Amino acid sequence: MIIPKWAASPPESLQIFKGEYGIDLKIFWIAMHSIHEITFIVAIIFCWNIPGIREAMLALFAVHFGARVWTLTYFAPNIIEFQKIANGGVVVAGLAQRVKRWKNLNYLRTGLFIVVSIGVLGIFLNVLQMMF
Repeated sequence: MIIPKWAASPPESLQIFKGEYGIDLKIFWIAMHSIHEITFIVAIIFCWNIPGIREAMLALFAVHFGARVWTLTYFAPNIIEFQKIANGGVVVAGLAQRVKRWKNLNYLRTGLFIVVSIGVLGIFLNVLQMMF
């Protein structure tokens, strides 16, 4: 896992983001999130006329959407700042605590995404049972 590595001992551990060959996950995450959002919306569209399934998909999407808003308002700006610090930005007071908080909250966020994914998988299996 990459997060425990860069979060281990900031600002030194942030060097994984440094320079021309440093890790920059922005393009990867933009692409993956976009594909995921489109797929989720298409699934809702296909399930729209199935009573009970539509509501379950919308409930899961609401949780998912909340986690995405949290990502855009907290996680993304902070990781961008951590990358800037690694590339010569000013090291801010309390950096180690901020990185630790980011890492720990990320475990919660990841848990939310796992719950949503398991929920969608359960719905998919339910739809399959209805079909066959």
